[in-house]
Amino acid sequence: DLFANIHPSKDKCFETHRLLSSSTVSKAARALTRSRMDTPLLSRRIRDMERLVGKIGWTPITEELSYRLLEANGKAGNVRRTLALLELRRSRGYPPREQENGKYKSANPHIIPGEKEFLHAITSIQSAQLPLRRSRNIYLHESTFSESALDNPTRYLDAILINMSKRGVSLRPEMAARMLNCYASTGRTGRAIHYFYKVRRDPVEDDGTYIPGPHPTHLGKDGLEDWKTAKRGEGVARVLTTNMSENTSKGLDGEVSKEVELELNRLDEEEDEKQSSMPTQSNRRTKIRMAMQPLPPFHKIPSSVKGVPLIRNRYQPISSEGPSKATGASSDEVQNETMTKYEWELDRDWSLALTAAFAFADSLTHGACGHDPIELDVVGWNILIKACCRRGAIHRALKILNETM
Repeated sequence: DLFANIHPSKDKCFETHRLLSSSTVSKAARALTRSRMDTPLLSRRIRDMERLVGKIGWTPITEELSYRLLEANGKAGNVRRTLALLELRRSRGYPPREQENGKYKSANPHIIPGEKEFLHAITSIQSAQLPLRRSRNIYLHESTFSESALDNPTRYLDAILINMSKRGVSLRPEMAARMLNCYASTGRTGRAIHYFYKVRRDPVEDDGTYIPGPHPTHLGKDGLEDWKTAKRGEGVARVLTTNMSENTSKGLDGEVSKEVELELNRLDEEEDEKQSSMPTQSNRRTKIRMAMQPLPPFHKIPSSVKGVPLIRNRYQPISSEGPSKATGASSDEVQNETMTKYEWELDRDWSLALTAAFAFADSLTHGACGHDPIELDVVGWNILIKACCRRGAIHRALKILNETM
């Protein structure tokens, strides 16, 4: 249907084949890879180009084109598409791509021949984890994240290891460290963060009056107006924008002089600029203020819980020291046990992704997916420490630092 109105002349067919040739599409994919655009936009552009070329069906997939698409999808964070291209290259017998020039080799001395396209696959995982690094919701549990968020990338790392094994590329500690870094590229969870301040936005009235909040919006429109009137009577309201008074703008004879008129115009311009620079929310000007949050819970302070027996409840967070005093619940519904903070961090329920990271690292030391056993180097252990800190397991990180390393 796309070429129904094209006259089948030799010149037109020749030019069309040249436009849709594998080399031209490869250069287009490489150009997209070198462009500086946001990762979600790049992902959409790459997939749109692939769909268009695939719908036309005049472009054969060659070794060069498959590699360029692998590189582009890796940077764009299209993990499943990247792994599909890896499997395509393996099934067609394409050898693992070498480094292209001496400049790239000098900038990456730890990369050996054959590892480059697998690094693109690892990059795709980290690119797909960009939303977690930018704006992770720390109030949600890990189990609530969708699989596309890649909070636990173990299955994709196993697919990369299997492809490496089938194509004869051995696993080295440097490559293992890059894989483990995928567990530390998902941002900080709520166990590792405490906000001491909270940003609040209070609306500014139409007359320029600001009443500090919090505003009781639950009272309804009439109740809110009564509350504002009471606050104005108490003298709490402040005027953020003022108008010139008449005695400063007029002379003794009641006429406005030219000098005063020019001064008024200048002040009006400054006032308009000040009001236009104020933040807005729902088309209303707002005043930004900082509200103090409660102090962090004691179990987030390492010095307060080091070696101290704590009560961990299945349905409640850590509460206090001493024996359990659960009332109003049967033993089947509530299970209390005393453990240290380090033992709680070792528990699977602390963080499923952190548990998967240590399980993946342990599998590498025993030989995973057809590879020989390896020993983690200093970089690998440092990345595990980083993953522990991102998940709030500070005592587990200190255990690695002080004893394992």
